Amino acid sequence: MSGFRNRLANFMIGRYGVDEFGRALNIVNIVILLIMIIVTRFWPPINYLWFVAVALMVYQYFRMFSRNHARRAAENAWFCRVFKRNNSRAYGNYTHEMSNRQKKALDKRTHCIFKCPNCRQKIRVPRHKGRISIKCPQCRIEFIKKT
Repeated sequence: MSGFRNRLANFMIGRYGVDEFGRALNIVNIVILLIMIIVTRFWPPINYLWFVAVALMVYQYFRMFSRNHARRAAENAWFCRVFKRNNSRAYGNYTHEMSNRQKKALDKRTHCIFKCPNCRQKIRVPRHKGRISIKCPQCRIEFIKKT
C-alpha cells in the first residue's frame, strides 16, 4: 500500500491540490447527485442534472491536478472574496498558515524557553546542547542551564 501512496505523492508534486473553492464544488456536486437520486424515484430521470454533475466533477479534478498555481489561486481568491471566507491560500500563500499553538508545538521539539533569573525575559535556546551558558539579551546577565 505504501508503494501506491508514494506513487500518488510523486504524481501530486507541483500540482495545485484541493482548496476552499474545490471543496465547495465537491459539496455542490454531492447535493446535485443527492437531488437526482431523490427526484428520479418519483419522476423520470433528469438528464441535464447528470451532465451538470459530471461537468462540475471534471472541473474540480482539472483544478486539483492543474500546475497553474497563479490561476487557481486567483479563482480561489475570487471565491473567498465573494463568499467572505478568510483563507490564507486565497491570497497567494500556497502553504497552510499554522496557528500559534501549532508553531509552538513544532518549536518545542527543537528549542527550549528559559527565563532570565534577573529580569524574567524569555530566552529561546536550541535543545540537546547539554549544559550551556546563556546570556540574557536584555540585562546581559549570564546563567548556566541544561538543555
